Amino acid sequence: MGFWAWLRQVTRMIQGKVDHLPVRGVRPEDKPNTSGDSGTGTGTGSGNEGCPQSPTSCICQRPWVPRQPSPHLPEQGVPLLRATLNGDREKVQQILNQADNLLCASITEAHETALHVAVGARQVAVVEELVRKMVSGDLELQDGRGNTAFCVAVATGSVKIAEILMARHEELAFIRGANNKTPLYIAAVFGYPEMVRFLYKKFEPHIPFLNEEEQRRIFFACIQAGLFDLAITMLEVLGDVLTWARNADEETALEILARKPSAFAGFGSNTINMQHSALKLTNLLCQKMASDQGISYEETTDHASESLFEAARLGNYNFLAALIGSFPDLIFRKDEKNRSIFHIAVLQRRASIFNHIHKLGLQKDLIMLYRVRDQENPSIFYNMLHLAAKLPSLDRLNIVSGAALQMQRELLWFKEVENLTTPSERAQRDSEDNLTPQELFTKEHEELRKAGETWMKKTAESGMIVATIITTVVFTTASSLPGGTDDGDGSPKNKDKTMFHVFAVADSVAMCSSIISTIMFLLILTSRYAEKDFLVRLPLQLAAGITTLLVSMMALMVSFSAIYFLAYCQSKLKWVPILASAMSFLPAALFVLLQCRLLRDVFRSTFCSRCIFRPNKSTFWESFNKIFNENVSN
Repeated sequence: MGFWAWLRQVTRMIQGKVDHLPVRGVRPEDKPNTSGDSGTGTGTGSGNEGCPQSPTSCICQRPWVPRQPSPHLPEQGVPLLRATLNGDREKVQQILNQADNLLCASITEAHETALHVAVGARQVAVVEELVRKMVSGDLELQDGRGNTAFCVAVATGSVKIAEILMARHEELAFIRGANNKTPLYIAAVFGYPEMVRFLYKKFEPHIPFLNEEEQRRIFFACIQAGLFDLAITMLEVLGDVLTWARNADEETALEILARKPSAFAGFGSNTINMQHSALKLTNLLCQKMASDQGISYEETTDHASESLFEAARLGNYNFLAALIGSFPDLIFRKDEKNRSIFHIAVLQRRASIFNHIHKLGLQKDLIMLYRVRDQENPSIFYNMLHLAAKLPSLDRLNIVSGAALQMQRELLWFKEVENLTTPSERAQRDSEDNLTPQELFTKEHEELRKAGETWMKKTAESGMIVATIITTVVFTTASSLPGGTDDGDGSPKNKDKTMFHVFAVADSVAMCSSIISTIMFLLILTSRYAEKDFLVRLPLQLAAGITTLLVSMMALMVSFSAIYFLAYCQSKLKWVPILASAMSFLPAALFVLLQCRLLRDVFRSTFCSRCIFRPNKSTFWESFNKIFNENVSN
């Protein structure tokens, strides 16, 4: 037997033994070259070629032999670790040229290689240098937790580093990390949209061949991270598996979406896209549920109602519109405490949801008659007006600033529900303290009324001090006219100058508005602070006092600037009055900037608060069609 024949026989024997060993994935040399290209490309390419026909042949399900760094040299690797963390590529190159055994050695107590450290620190230049020196198999080395450097790159969200690693070894996307988690799942859990979309392109052909548990984990991780477009793609492929699936907390996808009102809000271009995807996902879930022949309609609506009341509690209006648009009967559904979504809307002060009660016609009157159980004691019953009389949670109270404005908002809610309640319901007493709704409101809101009184008095006192100071300054300025008076007739010397007339008018406006502001704040201080005073009178007086105070401040700044222009009218230093005028407006601008939320809440509560109960012109399902169509057009 010749030498070459013997060599071929030995090679076939070795290859036969290798074929029976556990493999780490499909190696490029094992794949038939069907493209006619004799190059040495590796892996599965983009993930779209060589798609498996069964789970057992899928690369994402094949076992990978764990590879640990060797040797463990934490002490010798200190200079390399320091240079890697600092991103010093030249120093790293110098160290590895002198001690190449450190390239694949673990240099930390967590058994991380230099590549793990560089990837975790996002040192792109060092990563490029290390990858250049390594063979593709070295990229499979795992740290003490079982993560490859690629898994670390995924956890940091660096798509650029992931691309560098996969350019050398494309199968890294399928090597699992700690706790046998796929890189796609790791990216979804950490919530990196770009990384998830990058990996999903590689994983997409293999998603159906993951086991159901992994499919559910990735699906729920995408929803939690707000990657609704990928969740839609998975649901379209794996609808039967994911529609009724539950996560570790026993929640379905519909229940998770119900608890994400921010995803349906729709502010800004990116959020509008997210809102559209969230609505589309909700609608698709409802369609999958309704079309499931193995589940009755009653069971389907029972499942959907689990999300209904949670969405109403959180004010997730657009989700409710999508859900009720798919299952209209849910609008009349009651929870275990006999509450409809409108009772929950009253209890949680969700005006956008409550306003739809006006579109129910006769059903509205029937819903208003519901007797609901207390949240803490099921033996206690209330009507809807009792719910409006109860004090809501702090997070709902704090949607407006100041206890007085919060008291006004509570009175508005009580009056709105009272207008829809029959006289007999208004006089009905609860089963706990035997109180009518009005008596319960007074009891529940007594502390808030006192806090509102204190807040109003302190605000009025502070405003009155400022208004009084402005009045004093303005009067003093008017007494000593800029430029003086004529000795003959006592008329102002600058009476023919434009800036003098500006000064005179501004000074008069400042005087009048500061006096009016003082009167408004005085009326607040002498108020009786009865409940009904917080509804209109006190907020109106506060808005008038603050408005006139701001006007007086601005007018004072104008008169101050006019004095400077008069003083420098003959001077060549024209920049002095301009600079002085600009600086004089800084205090007023700073006041508005620091108190913008209070000012906004005062004016909105005074002039726009009644608009929150404007009846909707469309029903829930009509609102859903409108919202969805607007998102599609955008």
